[in-house]
Amino acid sequence: MNRRARSELRDMTHLLMALGVCEEAGELDHAILKHEQGVRGYDDENYFHTQLQDAIGDTGVYLMELCQEMGWNFETILKGVAQHVLDRNKDGYPEADSEGE
Repeated sequence: MNRRARSELRDMTHLLMALGVCEEAGELDHAILKHEQGVRGYDDENYFHTQLQDAIGDTGVYLMELCQEMGWNFETILKGVAQHVLDRNKDGYPEADSEGE
């Protein structure tokens, strides 16, 4: 396989992984909507929680695979972003640094 073909395959792989994330986010949304409506069995808390966990887990798998393809460490990214979010002040903005940003 030549360089261009490998690049196109990698780009397609990234696209498919990103679409997988979107699909799973849709399943998460679907579960929450049906739970709020109390239809299709989603009024059963165990079933609802199982569906949420499945969608969250599947989303994580797609994101981990995408990170692996990009040569990134998913755990490092997640920890860094989580810390950034936790460090936000009550207004939802990062604390200003010593230079006033």
